[in-house]
Formats: sequence, structure tokens, C-alpha cells
Amino acid sequence: MTRRRPGRRSRRRLGLRARIAVAVAVVCAAGTTTMGLVVYELQSDSATERFITSAEVGFDSDLQQARARVHSTSGNRIEQVVRFVDQRQGMEWAVYVFETGDQRFVPHQATYSTTDSDTVSVRSLEFAIPAWLAQRARTGETTSVAWRNQHGPVYLVAGLLEPDLVLVEQYSMRRLHDDLSTLRHTLAVVAGAVTAVSVLAAVVAAHFAQRPVRATAQAARRFGAGEFDVRLPVRGHDELAELAREFNDMAQRLGEVIGQLHVKDEQQRRFVADAAHDLRTPVATMVASVDSLRDPATRDTSADLLAAQTRRLARLVEDLLEISRFDAGTAELRTDRIELPGLVDDAVSLLAPGADVRVSATGEVAVTADPRRLHTVIGNLVANALAHGAPPVSVEIDGTGPDAVLIRVADRGPGVPENLLPVLFDRFTRGERARGGDGTGLGLAIASANIAAHGGEITVANSGGAVFTVRLPREPAEATLAAETAVAE
Repeated sequence: MTRRRPGRRSRRRLGLRARIAVAVAVVCAAGTTTMGLVVYELQSDSATERFITSAEVGFDSDLQQARARVHSTSGNRIEQVVRFVDQRQGMEWAVYVFETGDQRFVPHQATYSTTDSDTVSVRSLEFAIPAWLAQRARTGETTSVAWRNQHGPVYLVAGLLEPDLVLVEQYSMRRLHDDLSTLRHTLAVVAGAVTAVSVLAAVVAAHFAQRPVRATAQAARRFGAGEFDVRLPVRGHDELAELAREFNDMAQRLGEVIGQLHVKDEQQRRFVADAAHDLRTPVATMVASVDSLRDPATRDTSADLLAAQTRRLARLVEDLLEISRFDAGTAELRTDRIELPGLVDDAVSLLAPGADVRVSATGEVAVTADPRRLHTVIGNLVANALAHGAPPVSVEIDGTGPDAVLIRVADRGPGVPENLLPVLFDRFTRGERARGGDGTGLGLAIASANIAAHGGEITVANSGGAVFTVRLPREPAEATLAAETAVAE
């Protein structure tokens, strides 16, 4: 039993749909939040700038009119200024007097107050301003500042009426701040709504995006269960279509490999069974012959039979060793430049001296090949033609092709039975005429493997007898054999 380490918790990874939804939610939330902040900043700056511009324009107009009122009429200066600014709406005001002996006049909705030893103010209400504001205004410079007092955020503008009179107007920014607060809440709601809709859309989109992935997973499970013909539909040219194409290619290759492995497995089982059957006969004969050697009357016959079966067993063992080299991939080509007519003549004279075998050649008949293996192939084909066909046997070497040489071995016999044509080059395949002989049933399989080692092929057909055609490249395909290629061929 596996124990969890203390302090460590197993983390459950999110599925594809959840990860897509989370990613879209994060991106949309970040995007809408950023957009909302940008919109708010732009709107806030624009609204604040419009408010300040309006306040300063209004104050400049009031300041000019108040100056004109003071200069054009007689009487108390403070009275004239207060009566004028008291008629203004939407703001509060104050007049600062920088002299203590001025006559005081208290108009409607105005009060006097003393701010310091040499300053008196007449106000529409009590509000505080920074001391530097009035002092700076005495220099003749119109001064403004955003401020916060007990009534909330305000905007103060101060300007000089006369050397000892300073007019201050206060504009409330509460409405502006309320509008900006409403804008913030609206943008927050919009951002949340957009994020929620985006998450919903992401979940729906993830559902549709998962369908090809689920189809691929289901196809992979079916493939793993043995349905090697399962394929995915390919639609479009996007990444999912590429995934489907790659899956189909992989399934095609794996199906072919698995099919080849099944064929190999069946061939191996059949090979073992056929080898055991073919070994049983000579071994049984040899045992019986050895027992018969004790009898002087049958000694000579038993010795001849023992010698024949020993030779047959030796050939079978040699052929089995050759097949095992192909299966193990250890059979190597030792190539050399050879003239095919001379090699064919040597094989015929060695295996069937005096037989009616006719050799002809046309074109360029020199090739680069393994002489020993090619000698074995020609000898096997000629021996089969003489043993299972009928003379005359013709060996035609056609070197007119640019890349390969064709070798045709034909006899005038009954030909190959139609049921054996597809499997003639399989191991231990023998016709009815060959079953009683001393053949091993491996000669054509070895010949096919040898030709495949050179990159060529060997075929058989019936045309007035059996006709074996060897297509041999002028240069071998590779120097070392792969076991799968040799067995498959």
C-alpha cells in the first residue's frame, strides 16, 4: 500500500473545459478591468477638467463684474461686492478685507468673521480655506485649489478685487464625485457581466472544443481494444484536423506493424510445427536404420538409407540455420562485381551437369551482388525446374533495363498448382510431387529472402510451364539485412 507523505495533499488537476473557462475568465476579467480603469481615468480627467474650466471661467467673469461694480458706484465697497456675489447661484463665496477700520455692512445671508488680527471676512457661510490662498491672491495672481472641508470636496478660486480686497468662490465637487462614483460602479457591473458572459461562452466553446478530443480518446480506446481499422474524420486545416491526420497516420502504421507481427507469429508457429514434422521423419528413419545395422542381412540397405536420411537431415539443418540468420538479421551481403552468364553456367554445371538447360543473355548483364547467395538462388531455381518440371529448361538473362536485370527460369512441365501460387515462397511449402522427395521445403523461401536482401524480388507464373522471374537491381539496396524485411519477402 502506498502511503501519502505527511503535509502533502493530492492535487486534482482541472479538466480541459475547466482550464479553458478559467483561462478565458482570467483574460476577460483582466481585459475588462483594464478597459474599465482606462475608461474611468479618461472620463474622470475629462469631467474634472471641464468642471475646473467652468469654475475658473465663471470666477473670472464674477471677478471682472465685481471690479466694475466697485469702481462704478459709490458707497461701501464690501456692500457692493457682497450684493453682487450674493446673487450668484451654485457656489459659496467669501470676501477677505485686509484692513481693520473698514465700515462693516451685513447684507442678507452674509456674516462677518474675524480670521486674524488684520483680516476680516464676509462669508455666505462658514468655510475654511488654506491661509496661503488669500495671501497669494493679494499678489494679483488668480489662485485655485481642490480642497476638502467639513462639507466635502470643493474647488476654491481666489482673485484680487482691489489691493486690500480678495474674492474667494467655492464650488462644490460633490456632484462630480457622485457622478464619478456612479461611473465606477457602472463600469464594475459591466466588467462583471462581461466576464460572466465570457465564462459562459467559454464553457460552451470548451464543450465543442472537447468533442474532437473526446472522439480522439474514444478512437484510441477502440484501437487499444483491437479495432485497428478505426479512423478519425478530418475536417478543415486547423490544429484539430492536424491531430486527426496524425492519429490516422499513427493508427495506419501501428495497424500495419501489428498485422505484420500477427503474420510473423503465425509464421513462427507454423515454422516450428513444420520443422518438427520434417525432422521427425529422418530421425525416425535413422533410428530404425541404426537398429537394422545389427542384422547382417539388412546392413547394406540400412546403411544406404541411413546415409540418405543423414544427408537430408544435414540439408534441413543447414537450411534452418540460414533461415535463422535472416530472422535474426545477421545475414550479411558480401558483394562483388560479377557477370551473370558465367555465374549461371557455373551453377548449372555444378548442380545439373549434362541436363538440358539453355542459357541466353542480352544487354548489360554485369551486377554488383553477393556471388554465394546469388549462386544459391540460381541453383535452387534450376534444380526445382528439373525436379518438378520438364526439360528443356531455359535461363534468360535480360540486361536491357537501366536499373535492374531480369533472370527468367522456365521449364516445360505442368506448372505450379494455382492454389500454391500465393504461398509458394512460404516456408515448408511443397507440392504433391515434392512430398515424397528429399527436399526441405525451404529452398524457395531462402531464395526469396536472398533476392530481397539485394533489394529485388522473385515472382512465379504459369506460361507453358512454371516461369520464375528474378528482378535483381544492378546495385544492392543495403548491405545488411533486416529480419522483418527478409521474412516478409
